[in-house]
Amino acid sequence: MMEPLVHLQSFEHDALGDRSYLIADRGSGLAAVVDPQREIEAYLRAADLLGCRVVLALETHLHNDFVSGARRLHDEHGAEVIGSRRAELGFAHRAVAGGDVVRLGEVEIQVLDTPGHTPEHVAYLVPGAPAVLFSGGALLPGGAARIDLFGPQLAATLADDAFATIRRLLALDDDTRVLATHGAGSFCSSGVQRRRETTVAEERERNRFARVLDAAGLLREATRDVPPVPRYYARVRALNRVGAGAAPPAARLLPTAFAALARSRAVTVLDTRPEREYCAEHIDGALAVPYGGAFGPWVAWIAPDELPLAVVAGSDDAARRVSIGLAAVGRDDVAGYVTNVNELGLPLAHVGRANPDLLAADYDATVVDVRWDAEWDEGHIPYALHIPLPDLAARANEVPRTDRVAVHCRSGYRSVIGVSLLERAGVPNLAHLPGGIEAWGDAGGIVMG
Repeated sequence: MMEPLVHLQSFEHDALGDRSYLIADRGSGLAAVVDPQREIEAYLRAADLLGCRVVLALETHLHNDFVSGARRLHDEHGAEVIGSRRAELGFAHRAVAGGDVVRLGEVEIQVLDTPGHTPEHVAYLVPGAPAVLFSGGALLPGGAARIDLFGPQLAATLADDAFATIRRLLALDDDTRVLATHGAGSFCSSGVQRRRETTVAEERERNRFARVLDAAGLLREATRDVPPVPRYYARVRALNRVGAGAAPPAARLLPTAFAALARSRAVTVLDTRPEREYCAEHIDGALAVPYGGAFGPWVAWIAPDELPLAVVAGSDDAARRVSIGLAAVGRDDVAGYVTNVNELGLPLAHVGRANPDLLAADYDATVVDVRWDAEWDEGHIPYALHIPLPDLAARANEVPRTDRVAVHCRSGYRSVIGVSLLERAGVPNLAHLPGGIEAWGDAGGIVMG
């Protein structure tokens, strides 16, 4: 255990598949946050309950998948931002490199150079019995964060770095606790295990990169069966270099104002309501991404960057949560929201909810599978058309204009997004399959590998 006056607390960010950590030295009343998210209030409340004040924001790297809260902690609360010298942050910070030591009251925090996931990556080691390693993306339960985010040429260089980094981290003491930022739900991760915490000893035994013989082997393993790099990653990384402030709250719009924006086609209408509500009735041509799941990442990936968002939410409170989720991925451009599509005077549409028993017997329907390639390879409906969700809008012309088109994914979340993309492309007679291929299999539908 660490010294009793030192308190550690993790913060789960399920929609992003990431974690942040609070280190509090109750003896000095000082606290630090490792890889803070943009919504910083939870860290401040936790520190306050411990009688501590957040004075440090420790960044392991320039994040690609979420907007950091480090600059907010500095600008609004006076915390010092600690970041890699190679990150070249464009706001006030202390640049560090391997071998440097950062002090938090009586707590010593050692900086380790750990390039691989990104060129500038560092990790933070707190000595103790046991020691605690805040590994960012350098070492994850069962793997490490992706090295291919910057293209194939740099991936080869980062594979060399990651191979050396992982070997160095696996040489730490057996009982060293490993607390990673990226988890299994992050698009920055691939093939990692769903464990919140691990140890160096466990990773020597279970990590898929522990037994690769060289950097070339790591490159092959790390780039096998990975999904495409989300197109918004470069934008978020650039934003984190200069730092982001608080996101503006979403404003409720009058029905006439919302309708005028929608008719002007100067916005993307984003329907964030639950799947059943969207399917029953929605603004014709709206992009549907139900709040929940990987909401923010999918909006950032699918919605056009050049148009602001006009949001349909289920309630004022839902609109507030949606706004926070969008801000986490840098979509601050919310023109406003409404909660009732029936008062807008806009054309409404609906999509069906396919019954897996009936669909299994309907050989005239076109079935569109929007899962990843690796999921398709594991098992798919024999006559389905496979188009991964990020490619669907560009390849919508491949979908036959038949009497019935049913879209499915693994469990039913991505298929709602897919249905809305096809509707926007003019495909008629759409339905999605609630429960996805899992429901199909439960209904006795054939799945082939």
